[in-house]
Amino acid sequence: MLSAFVPGRQVGEVLTGATAAELGRAVGATLAAIGSVTFAAPGFFADARLEPGPPGAEPTAGLDAWVDRCLRESNAAGHLTEAEQRQLRRYAEEATPRLAVLAGSSRLVHADFNPKNLLAVRDSAGWRVVAALDWEYAFSSSPLYDVGNMLRFPRPPGFEEAFLAGFRAHGGELPPDWRRLSRALDLYSLADFLTRPVEHRYFGRAIDRIRAMLTTGERGPASPPGPAPR
Repeated sequence: MLSAFVPGRQVGEVLTGATAAELGRAVGATLAAIGSVTFAAPGFFADARLEPGPPGAEPTAGLDAWVDRCLRESNAAGHLTEAEQRQLRRYAEEATPRLAVLAGSSRLVHADFNPKNLLAVRDSAGWRVVAALDWEYAFSSSPLYDVGNMLRFPRPPGFEEAFLAGFRAHGGELPPDWRRLSRALDLYSLADFLTRPVEHRYFGRAIDRIRAMLTTGERGPASPPGPAPR
C-alpha cells in the first residue's frame, strides 16, 4: 500500500453552484489523465503487479447475468417491487449487447470516481484537483465506468457540462452513445449495492437511483449530439 499526505479538501465539500464550472473542468481533466494509463488487456487486478487478469476477462460483458445474480442474492424484496425487478432485468438485457462496443478497452478505471474521493485546492489560478483517493476497486477497462459514477447523482448546475468539456479537452474520448453506455456500466455498482444490508448507507440510495432510471426513461434515447469525440 502506498500512502502519502496531500493537503486539500474533498471536492464534495466545496462543490457548489459558484464552483461547479471550475471544479467540473478540473475533475474532467483528472479523469482524462487517469484514463491515459493503459494496460495490455482489460480485466481486474489480481495482485500487486497490477496485471489485469484472468486472460480473456472482459469487465463490460455479462451485465444481464450480473444484475440477475445480484437481484437473487439481494435484499431488494420489499424495496423494489416484483414489477420493478423484472423491469430492471429487461434494462440489463437490453443494455448488454450495446456494451459490446466497449469490449477491449484497457484504460485505468478508478471505479469509485466521485466528489468524496477527490481532493482539491484553490490557489491563484483557481480550483484544481490534487489527489484521487481510494483505489481499491481499480481495474482495466473503459473510462465510461468513471463517467457514469461521477454523473450518477445530480450535481450543481454547470458541473456536468464543464466536467465533460474538461475530459474532452485533455484527451478523454466519449463515443456517440456515451450517456446510455455509462449509465449501463454504472448499473454494475448499483446492482451490487442491493446485496448490502438494508441499513448500509448506499443501499437506499441505490434503490432510489435504480427506480429513477426505470421511471424516467433514462435508458433511452441516445445521447444528444455534441462535439466530436477526441
